[in-house]
Amino acid sequence: MDRMPAVFDALMAEGRQHGIRLFGTYAMNSLRMEKAYRGWGSELTNEIGLIAADMERFVAFDKEFVGRTATLREKQQGPKTRLVYLAVDAIDNDSYGNEPIYHASAGDRPVGLTTGGAFGHKVGQSLAFAYVQTALARPGERLEVLTMANRVAARVLREAAWDPQNHRLRADGRG
Repeated sequence: MDRMPAVFDALMAEGRQHGIRLFGTYAMNSLRMEKAYRGWGSELTNEIGLIAADMERFVAFDKEFVGRTATLREKQQGPKTRLVYLAVDAIDNDSYGNEPIYHASAGDRPVGLTTGGAFGHKVGQSLAFAYVQTALARPGERLEVLTMANRVAARVLREAAWDPQNHRLRADGRG
């Protein structure tokens, strides 16, 4: 017997007093992109180190943890690619992931790949994450993203497009 509909109904009934509402995964992706939150399975995977994923601020190197030696080695050697957060000048489509990234210095040779993206409705901007060659992972760096067979301009951002200090955790401003 499937009890999930009953659980869903109970959660919705109890949550009504707290303003519970349904939302879609595309809406969640749009919000995470505006806040520059990385996603498991796209920006963060078992194959990518914490330094390349730009997650060093969450690492306590003075403590022991599984993978500490490998993470220290990655920090000392420097990763070949780094995660960047992009403002993309897309007009009618956004990055979904695996779109090639280009740089003027490399001509027709890709310098990276997007991991995902979405239109940020709060900021009115198409946004994306991408892994690019480390030398190109500087805020302000100009890149191009291949979307729908067209290269569109993109710029590496230094911080989240919306609420970079993470003061507001809700899009409606109530929290």
